[in-house]
This record gives sequence, structure tokens and C-alpha cells, in this order.
Amino acid sequence: MTRPRTSNVIQFPGGRKLARSGFEQVRLQIEALDRELLTLTQGKSWSAGEWAKQTATPIVRTEYIGSYLTADSATPPAATVSQYRRWRLARTRNELLSVLSAIRIMLTRMGEPTLGPIGRQEVLEKLPAHRKQQQHILRKLRSCWPT
Repeated sequence: MTRPRTSNVIQFPGGRKLARSGFEQVRLQIEALDRELLTLTQGKSWSAGEWAKQTATPIVRTEYIGSYLTADSATPPAATVSQYRRWRLARTRNELLSVLSAIRIMLTRMGEPTLGPIGRQEVLEKLPAHRKQQQHILRKLRSCWPT
């Protein structure tokens, strides 16, 4: 019996489309990540291998969001926004990058065979706080993202 393969490819725009999509693309990707994290918090007694499989997509998504946020095309030209607004955007973007990094580290730990069920539970208990923080930073990012 052959099982259909599903793709683990995460659609994320590149090139000119990357520059045009701006905040909306970041918002969509963060909302997708939020749903994935919510699903993970409901994971019960998965093995380390199953955790690694379940966390693979959100780990890659955090990397894509981070790549987008640090790309030159995500930085507005100095002529289009004030220096203060550019500073706020950079600061908020760095906050989001920090949270994404913490999430990525936590998700990677979930697949480690040496972590054990108690360690996984401790990590899972931290995910809701990271989700809230991510949502808060997204709201801040919305207010300072150039239109």
C-alpha cells in the first residue's frame, strides 16, 4: 500500500513579491505559527521522534520569518519614513526575532531523545507565554510597519 506524500514546503514569497507583501506576509506567517504552536501544546505522550516530526514545520517557519525580517527588502528606505519610526521598527523586529529564536530552541529541544516526558512538559508549559509575547509584538510591529 502506497501512502500519498505531503509536502513540507512552506510557501513564502521571494524577490519582488517579498518587498510588496510586507507586513501582511509576516502577519500571515506568524498566525500560521501560532496555530501550529497551539496544536503542539495539545500533544500528549509523543515519542521524541514524533515530537521532532511535529515540530519540524514550525521550526522552519520561524527561520523563514526571521529571514524575511532581516532581509534588505524589509527595511524601508530612509526617505520614506522618519528616523524614529525606523528605530521603532528595528527595535520591534529585534524583539520578534528574539522570541522566534526562543521558540525555535524550545521546539528543537522537544525532539531530543534525552529530554524525557517531564522535560517536554516543562517546555510545553512555556509555549503559551511565548505565543502571547509573539502576538503582542505583532501588534507593535503593525503600528510601526511602513505602509
